[in-house]
Amino acid sequence: MAIVGALLVLAGGVAAVTGALAMYCIELFSEGGRFHDEGFGFGSFTFANIASQVVGTCLIALVFIPLGHGQRRVTIRGAEYPTPTRRGTEHNLLL
Repeated sequence: MAIVGALLVLAGGVAAVTGALAMYCIELFSEGGRFHDEGFGFGSFTFANIASQVVGTCLIALVFIPLGHGQRRVTIRGAEYPTPTRRGTEHNLLL
């Protein structure tokens, strides 16, 4: 299970870098940017589509990194410190 946590952290890191690069690219092609062209026709629908993809990528990073970190901590702690059972509930484990 620690591998799953590591993969989630890795995927979240890649999503965070990709989201930051996409925001930078939007700045380059928007008005006043280095590669702005008046005849390019960067419409509002295209901008909204790209912006929603950037937000989605950043949300993936925001969810995957803590989730993967928590998964790794629980897996590591579970191996070192087994969860204690309350007295008198041992019979519930057989069900």
